[in-house]
Amino acid sequence: MITIRHITKRFKATTALDDVSLTLRPGECWGLIGPNGCGKTTLMKVIAGLSYPDAGTIDHTAIPGYSISAMIDGQSFLPGFSGYRNLQLIMRYHCIGEAKLQAVITQLDMQSFIHQPYRDYSTGMKKQLDIACMLLRDSPLLLLDEPTNGIDMEGVVRFADIVKTWRERHKTILVTSHITEHLEKCCTHFAFMRNGKIMASTPQQGLLALYPNIETAYRHYTTTTAI
Repeated sequence: MITIRHITKRFKATTALDDVSLTLRPGECWGLIGPNGCGKTTLMKVIAGLSYPDAGTIDHTAIPGYSISAMIDGQSFLPGFSGYRNLQLIMRYHCIGEAKLQAVITQLDMQSFIHQPYRDYSTGMKKQLDIACMLLRDSPLLLLDEPTNGIDMEGVVRFADIVKTWRERHKTILVTSHITEHLEKCCTHFAFMRNGKIMASTPQQGLLALYPNIETAYRHYTTTTAI
């Protein structure tokens, strides 16, 4: 479980995160929704330890060794290497067997492009390689920033199935996307952000009892005051 308490993060005169509190539990997939510049990526970076807050705390004692797989701003892959070679480097660094690598490639249906140079990958291919890294590392806490951007509908459905498996294995997941329909397919809970604040956080079931869809809820919570 990750408990975020009163996190504030400033960049000079700009307050990127303003007294943010949220609790993420094993088996939950949280969709973090808000307009550009509202603080979503900054919050992920603070959780991942890539950025330090000016105030507040994050309690991650329930995560063994605070092991995280983070897909934020894209992975740092070697452009001249193939996707396969890049994954091999990660596999060897983390002492992961070749069989698992082959299983991940098959699971994501990457056989047609995995041996092409990374520099030639489309946006969707790059996102698939990002997800492959997450599957290889198999961490208990997963942070995914726009994981379905550029992926076709078949890939979106596959990603939803992967998230379902992660949840069944009691992993804790935080994901962002500007495409609310994608989040509806995989998220159990939602948090809506505006101007660095959490405007509302709620289970999907309760949300859809009040609104016809997540997009309608998004429009409400990001244009009105917090509840």
